[in-house]
Amino acid sequence: MARVTLESNSEWPATFLLGNGRHVRLRAEPGTVVVARAGALWITVSTDPRDIVLTAGQCFALDRGASVLIGSLGGPAVVETAASGRLACAA
Repeated sequence: MARVTLESNSEWPATFLLGNGRHVRLRAEPGTVVVARAGALWITVSTDPRDIVLTAGQCFALDRGASVLIGSLGGPAVVETAASGRLACAA
């Protein structure tokens, strides 16, 4: 299984095309924004019991630093991540 791991926000903003069933793992700081540019995403945050699902055009802003797993859901997806202040999220 192919995977990408980002260890810091210094590598952001970043955009990924995730094939069906693929994922990216990153270490996010508070305020990090995740945007579904196409397809659907399933987001799991290490310090949050919820599972977050985004569809194209939706976003999610982390309220705390954490390890984050972002996977495509039901087909390929495009995900964009950015440090706080680099992408707006009105969700």
